[in-house]
Amino acid sequence: MVETIIYVEFILYLVALLVIGAYGSRLTDSVPDYLLGGRKLNMFTGALSEQASLWSGWLVVGFPALVYANGISSLWWMVWQIPLGLVTWGILAKRIGRYSRVLKSLTIPGFLSSRYGDTSHLIRATSTLIIGVFMAGYIAGQLLAAASAISVGFELSYELGFVISLSVVVIYTVMGGFTASAYTDVLQALLMTAFAIIVPIAVLVVIGGPSELMTQFNNVASDNMTSFTGGRSPYEFLIFSTIAVIALGGLGQPHGVVRYMGWNGRPEPATP
Repeated sequence: MVETIIYVEFILYLVALLVIGAYGSRLTDSVPDYLLGGRKLNMFTGALSEQASLWSGWLVVGFPALVYANGISSLWWMVWQIPLGLVTWGILAKRIGRYSRVLKSLTIPGFLSSRYGDTSHLIRATSTLIIGVFMAGYIAGQLLAAASAISVGFELSYELGFVISLSVVVIYTVMGGFTASAYTDVLQALLMTAFAIIVPIAVLVVIGGPSELMTQFNNVASDNMTSFTGGRSPYEFLIFSTIAVIALGGLGQPHGVVRYMGWNGRPEPATP
């Protein structure tokens, strides 16, 4: 019975993604609509979409695995996400969104090319190449995470999980472009937020409360796993913790930057 419910919920989720894709196609009448959703993204939708797009596979699969392997010290990775969000939507999104309107740019290479007066198209070609190469690897990682989750959660083959993930993403993206991509990310962000609240509460209820959870954790975990520094010396921990600066890469990830460009902030000229 439980397995049937899980399968039904998963199918409904996939259907919801396709419905959003169809909805996005109805709102797409031009190239600007397809590439940036007509620049109609509000801040709430844009922020949820950006964060879900940047951290979905990492948050659902990668981060739990990191915590499982290293213990409490892994939580330092999440500390960086708070200032990162404040910087992206408090500073970058506003400036990039307004300036891209002034330049009438629809893509990141086009934005950079116009911003720096690239008459030779060298900036456009270089940025396009960089985005193409590195985003290919990033997308592959996200699809692998989705395939792994489907394979383990539904006892399907890894290959079938990959095909399902790729097919659904391609279909709703082709149908609705930027709008479909943004709103499917919003749906995923809301689901991840709900799970992040519900799952810990359910675990505490099943185990018997926070004290029992810590007791069981301390019984099976090593001292390094229960330490906020991972058992490292201050110098070693400083080096270890700076790895979290990788999170700053989120400031310039293309699928995040296009959310800034699609934001419906007032089209006031920005100071170069």
